[in-house]
Amino acid sequence: MNDKDGSLEQELAEVFQGEAADLFREIESAVLDLESGSADSDGIHRLFRAVHTLKGSGAMFGLTRLASLAHELESLIEKVRELDSPPDRTLISLVLEVADRLRLLAESTEITEEDDGDLLAKMTAAVVALEDKEEEKLPCETRLISIRFKPFSKIFLSGMDPAMVLDELRAMGDLTVSIDRKELPDFWDFDPEQSYIAFNMTLKTAVSDADIEDVFLFVAEDSELVIQNLSEAEPKEKDIPVPAVARAASSARPGDAPHGESEDIRIAAPRLDSLMNLVGELVMQQARLNELGKVLKVPVLDECLEGLDRISLSLKDCVLNLRMTPIAGIFSRFRRLVRDLCAELEKEVIFEVEGGETELDKALIDGLGEPLVHLVRNSLDHGIEHPGERLKQGKSAAGLLRLSAAALEGRVEICIADDGRGIDREAVLARARERGLVDAGAELGPAEIDSLIFHPGLSTSGVVGKVSGRGVGMDVVRRQIESLAGRITLESRAGQGTRIRMSLPLTLAIVECLMVRVGQGLFALPITQVETCMDFFHEEDSRRPEHLIRFRGKALSYVVLRSFFRMHTMENLQQQVVVVRSETGFFGLVVDSLAGTQQVVIKSMGAWYDRQDGIGGATVMGDGEIAFILDVQGLWRCACTDLVQERDRAYRKNRN
Repeated sequence: MNDKDGSLEQELAEVFQGEAADLFREIESAVLDLESGSADSDGIHRLFRAVHTLKGSGAMFGLTRLASLAHELESLIEKVRELDSPPDRTLISLVLEVADRLRLLAESTEITEEDDGDLLAKMTAAVVALEDKEEEKLPCETRLISIRFKPFSKIFLSGMDPAMVLDELRAMGDLTVSIDRKELPDFWDFDPEQSYIAFNMTLKTAVSDADIEDVFLFVAEDSELVIQNLSEAEPKEKDIPVPAVARAASSARPGDAPHGESEDIRIAAPRLDSLMNLVGELVMQQARLNELGKVLKVPVLDECLEGLDRISLSLKDCVLNLRMTPIAGIFSRFRRLVRDLCAELEKEVIFEVEGGETELDKALIDGLGEPLVHLVRNSLDHGIEHPGERLKQGKSAAGLLRLSAAALEGRVEICIADDGRGIDREAVLARARERGLVDAGAELGPAEIDSLIFHPGLSTSGVVGKVSGRGVGMDVVRRQIESLAGRITLESRAGQGTRIRMSLPLTLAIVECLMVRVGQGLFALPITQVETCMDFFHEEDSRRPEHLIRFRGKALSYVVLRSFFRMHTMENLQQQVVVVRSETGFFGLVVDSLAGTQQVVIKSMGAWYDRQDGIGGATVMGDGEIAFILDVQGLWRCACTDLVQERDRAYRKNRN
């Protein structure tokens, strides 16, 4: 095999992997809809079509074990469809188990066959049980169906064989076939890779129209297909969308023209990341040109730079939109997780999802997976009670778990809420005192106690189970959310439930920042975290504690960045306070001056510097100067520690 053939094979394999992932999501979604009763009348047909497409795609790409197992699953679903009754929970579990096995077979060819036999036996037993039920139903009325099928000319190059279609029709009843050779060319013009004939068929069967249409699922869009019930007056053409994987495979063949153009194009994530990096470099170079234009002051150059500004801004917005993905993709994964955990924990839960259409940068969505899994597991294990306990408290036996998302002020807020027992603050405080995290006589408010949940290793569970109980997780969740430039807050009411909110920026690639100066240093603050700016007036007042100013009628803590970063510069008498949002409210950052706003490309500073001492990254300005991007949440925690220590020292000094 030459390099060109190997490249084509790799490209087709990538096409299959991408389309198979979509099919598995569709299968799981359809199954869970059927179990919950939320599926419409087409729910079982949607499931059948997804499995049928997966079987055909697997066979096309040489995955015979996948195709064989999918065929048996298809037969099982067909029996369910014939009965026209919803599947029970046991059957749903079997379908999900087989789907998991198919997913493994799609991802790797090295999976052993030892588990296939067990699944095949289970499906055979399920089919027999369904057939027993079918015998109890009245026999369906047989019908005579007329079918004209003329395959598209390049069907062989797409990997399809019309004979397979005929075999499936024969399995449905009594099939009669005649061949139309009118378009067959002369011998010298005959191309063995082309299809010229048409099939005129009559089928005596009791199956539904949908069953017959599914046979032509891969070929209907590009072929001539007319299906007519002979009892009807007029024939009707069936318009059945051809699966994207079949179109992609056929169009990728050498010399084959594309059939049925699709409006959607699948782009590999690394290619999109490379494009984003190039746009980021363009933004930086544009900023440097703008600085040069200010120095040269050439009118013609200024006009060109204005045009470049417009183009680069439009290009940036376009690429950012390409990276934006509906959050429903990650939300849908949790339906299966909730179902399986409820079965394991013997709990009943109604799982609701809202705001799935909210869009977020793909990089952020990828980073949300692990934190969301941990929070959902915590809600199910620690939050929602067992049915008996809930009934004793006057609640419904089934708990409620809601996962929602909404776009708010240039950010996205994701919320996980349950109606469970809430946080046992007395237990949390007792455990914190036991570990020395809180002084024995210290009095903490509800919010302060709740914040202890995020301390590493703190757990109030007396049992270490499969789901949770080791005290490992909530601190990791906070770090992961903050690594995405987000913040996380928690609200809880005893006996009523817990609500966890995560606020994230829309993107991390290119961020609008407020630029500030401290001495000779330049720093950037993400504009979405800035509340306002105001003049800083430091008044000596012995009655007022250190590092507090008045903001909107309330006391506001502040941090002097010159002192925080130990920068030895001359004091500026015209300092500014930038009010930013922290985990628990607002606080101020005292800077020497403001330097306007700027779109910056965030660059990591490496593992050693990353997120150290209030620094979250760096960027290169138009004139080549390096600006440090402030990590507001990390800076606030470091500053709080310093302020508490300073106030403790002052308190002890005054007492002495």
